[in-house]
Amino acid sequence: MGRANPFGELVAVLTADEFLLLRKAVDERRCRDEVGVGKLAENAAAYLPDPEY
Repeated sequence: MGRANPFGELVAVLTADEFLLLRKAVDERRCRDEVGVGKLAENAAAYLPDPEY
């Protein structure tokens, strides 16, 4: 048997819109942990030309 999820009650009261925002934040965090960037724009910025040159 697993341990109780301490976030279950907090998530249960979220509206659908709030839940989607939470999911986006969790997805961004997971991507940042696994890939090093959280958003496509952050990754793309590394490949843009430097405007000072």
